Amino acid sequence: MSECGYESDSIEHALSMLRRRYATVGCPPEIGVFLGIPLKDVKGFMGLNSLRHTKYGMWRIYGDPVVSEKRMNEYRRARNMIRRRLISGEDPVRIIRGKEFGFLNKPNFIREDYLRT
Repeated sequence: MSECGYESDSIEHALSMLRRRYATVGCPPEIGVFLGIPLKDVKGFMGLNSLRHTKYGMWRIYGDPVVSEKRMNEYRRARNMIRRRLISGEDPVRIIRGKEFGFLNKPNFIREDYLRT
């Protein structure tokens, strides 16, 4: 995301830059990358690629929707699981720390296919 000033590969630098951007512009659109939204959709929303807007969902989808819909479905499953457990009275901290939390426990949460432009 060098277009937004993220020049380093360091996660510490990226988070520091995100904090600065959040403080100056509010919720910057590149926060989507940090939330796991496919880079092609973040860049499309920001007007940084030539992909057409093709679909709506939890976010705007640009270009081929397959990867984006897959990520949305992962988010929906996690949201529904968390909702059920909260309604049943389970402690929120315990839910998030649990090994069954879902896709966040995968070693490659931000996989290469989500970072393609």
